Amino acid sequence: MQRKILTGVFRASSSANNCSGVYKKPILIIRAMKKSGFIFGVFVILTLGMSCSFTTPSTGGPVVKETRDVTGYTEVALAVPADVYVEQGSAFSFTIEGPADALKEIETTVDGSTLKIKWKTKWFNWNSNENLKIYITAPTYTGFSIAGSGGFYAKLGLKVENLELAIAGSGDIVISSVEATNLKASIAGSGDVKLNAGKTNALSGSISGSGSISAAGVEAVDAKVRIAGSGDCSVWATGALDAGISGSGDIKYKGSPKLSAKVSGSGEIEPVK
Repeated sequence: MQRKILTGVFRASSSANNCSGVYKKPILIIRAMKKSGFIFGVFVILTLGMSCSFTTPSTGGPVVKETRDVTGYTEVALAVPADVYVEQGSAFSFTIEGPADALKEIETTVDGSTLKIKWKTKWFNWNSNENLKIYITAPTYTGFSIAGSGGFYAKLGLKVENLELAIAGSGDIVISSVEATNLKASIAGSGDVKLNAGKTNALSGSISGSGSISAAGVEAVDAKVRIAGSGDCSVWATGALDAGISGSGDIKYKGSPKLSAKVSGSGEIEPVK
């Protein structure tokens, strides 16, 4: 009997030892899960930390006015969604109005003859409901350019030698009256250029996209217009008009110019009715 009991104990012990291999796997799995959970937690913390490091400040604060000392420019390049009110005068002046936090993030520098207005960092979080206004005065201008959705507005008109207007995006340029020897307007995107009155020897207009150039109030001796896309342009030419369309755009003209027209697509070139 004692021998049988010892034998049974030995077999039970052996069975337990054999089973130990079976129970090692769950233990390893549990340990792996704990390790994976730790790694996942570290990953989440690092991800949140990185997100916080790239989070940019939102604009806000009270609306303030700030005068800046920027001089010596003839061209203005706008890369923030601001309304820029342009005047021509004997002295330079620059005033910016908007939320205090936003103004801290706007950089104004003169590079050569160009005044550049842009964000200090391209990651800045801008609230489109907040309004930015800029008031500038300079003796003369050679150009205005927009990258994005800002606008230039010259309510009192401009008298300059040469003027180039350029929009890349959905911005607006509105000039009540312009007198220039050479006048050029170009749009890449859905922007709008409106020239209500004036005179020029040579007017050049180009549109790539769905933009619009309205210059039928500016009397030009010669005009050249090119449209690629669905944009539309109206001009006034008394000498010669060189017009070309590739796409579904429209060119309308005033006067009785010597017309050179070429259309590829469903676009139309016709006199203003």
